[in-house]
Order: sequence, then C-alpha cells, then structure tokens
Amino acid sequence: MTVGEALVEVVHRLAEANLEDPRLEGRLLVAWATGLRPETVFGYPEKTVSEEALERLRAAVERRAVRVPLAQITGEREFWSLPFKVTAETLIPRPDSETLVEAVLHLDLPSSPMILDLGTGTGCLLLCLLREWSAASGIGVEINPAAAAVAQDNARALHIANRAEIRIGDWTDVVAERFDLVISNPPYIPTGDIPDLQPDVRDHEPRRALDGGADGLDFYRRLARDMCSLLKPNAWLAVEVGQGQAESVVRLLNEAGLVGISAHNDLSGVPRCILGQWKSS
Repeated sequence: MTVGEALVEVVHRLAEANLEDPRLEGRLLVAWATGLRPETVFGYPEKTVSEEALERLRAAVERRAVRVPLAQITGEREFWSLPFKVTAETLIPRPDSETLVEAVLHLDLPSSPMILDLGTGTGCLLLCLLREWSAASGIGVEINPAAAAVAQDNARALHIANRAEIRIGDWTDVVAERFDLVISNPPYIPTGDIPDLQPDVRDHEPRRALDGGADGLDFYRRLARDMCSLLKPNAWLAVEVGQGQAESVVRLLNEAGLVGISAHNDLSGVPRCILGQWKSS
C-alpha cells in the first residue's frame, strides 16, 4: 500500500467515526506511523508503506475511532513550539494554556527567578518558562507519581532537568520554600459538567486533572487560603481559569490580598489567565 492509499483509507475510517477533522488527523496519523513529517505526507503519495507501519497505523486509527485522544496515541503534543511527552496519566497540553505563558513573560521578575508550578502534569508550563528564562529554576509539584515521571522525562528531553525539580505529593506536604512566581493550570471543570464533556476528554484524560468540585472553584479557594506561604513579597501568581470563572477567581484572589489583578484572554477572546501580585511580607 502507498502513502496516498493509506491516507484515503484512514480518512474514510475517521470520517465514519464522525471525527471533526478526519483529513487533518489522518495526515497526522499517517505521518506518525510512517516517520514522515506531517507537512510532507501529501508530497509522497507513491511512497510504499511497510507492513509494520501499516499495522501500526491501522491499530492507531481504530483507537482514535473510539475517541482515544490523538496525543495519547502518538505519545506527544506540541506546546509553545516544543514537543512534550503525553500519557493517559497527564492532561494533554492545550493552546489555551499558552495564554498563561505569554502573560507571565512580560513580568518584571528577579534576574534568576524561582518558579513553582502546582499540578505540573506534563510540566509544560514550568518547562516552557525555564526555556524562555535561562537563569530561572523551578519546582513542579504533582500528586500523581506516573504524571510526575512524565514531567521528569520532558525536563530531560528539553535539557533543563538541572533547573527543574519535580516533587511528588500535595504542595502543603512537599513545599516549604517561597517563590517569585507561582503558576498553575488546576482542575476547574464543575463536577456536574464532566458527563457532558467530549468523550476524548471525559473518558480518557485523568479526572483528577479535570474535576474542580461542585462549582469548579475548589482549587482556587484553597490557593487563596494558602498562597501567603508560597509567595515572596512582590511575587506573582498566575492561574488558568475556565470559561465564565474569571470574575469569581478575581474576587477570591483579591479578598486574599493579591493586588494589580488582571485577566488575559485566549485567542478566542475568553479570559483564560488571572494574574496578580502579592505585596505583603
């Protein structure tokens, strides 16, 4: 079978499964199975696909047809133009989360800032910032040991493991230091909304990384209560929020003592990152 024939077969199967963009996903899966770059798949329609690659491709397509996320099949997702290892134990990095990275890059921080990432998952937020700030160092806290191992793998792959420490546990148990910047993409989906999520998310991504309690705000309440023990004077806090949650999170953080609070929109115009400064000693 040729690349062109394989692509036709894959696109047809994904379309049968009612996936939103079978042509794009088909191209990505063919590229992954054959070792081609995605942008070159259409350029080699006559190239022969080996039996091994075809078997791997067909198995992957059947997994995608039952809504296993593409990133879990390929084991990787690009974020901030960097490759990140992904497993079923980690939340898949999403473009919306780049809003937080973009927002904090403009902060006036010390020359060698210390960063804390709560619920680091793949480590994508922390590791992107460490790549941008070569003098920075950071700690990623992750309660799931399997997810923490993925973050450690990503730090090594990006050649910044010497500046990124991954700690396993709850932050109240494993963090005693204070930081110049605390970041988090916490679970913020209301429990009652989880059954209505897309099956790719609902059935395959870790519920612990999704479920934010009855109103989705459990993590923010806890952070508002405890952040004084994590932030140095004049330090910054940046958190991702879900659609419609910005006003509530701003109120919680303002009542807890943050100043200069601002909301930053994602590419769809949705407030996605809340940023504020801690002035107290």
